[in-house]
Amino acid sequence: MASPVASPMWRIGTSASLAMVYIGLDDKDDAFALLDKAYDEHSFSLAFVKVHPAFDPLRSDRRFGDLMHRIRLSPSRVVHSGGIVTTSL
Repeated sequence: MASPVASPMWRIGTSASLAMVYIGLDDKDDAFALLDKAYDEHSFSLAFVKVHPAFDPLRSDRRFGDLMHRIRLSPSRVVHSGGIVTTSL
């Protein structure tokens, strides 16, 4: 199967948005690679990674905590309950 990123259509999206495609394909390695790229690009989209439910499958992975630390968002302040993600104060 051809890579989803081979299509010119994907070039208009952000790396963080494309990471959601790979999450849906259960490809965490490529999802994290794209999130790292978004970090390198200083993507505004990373502001939503902590609370957007699409990123729930990554939250238990050590790399998610590392990413939150790099973008200065504490992963310990994210509470996940039944698909609802909130930020505790």
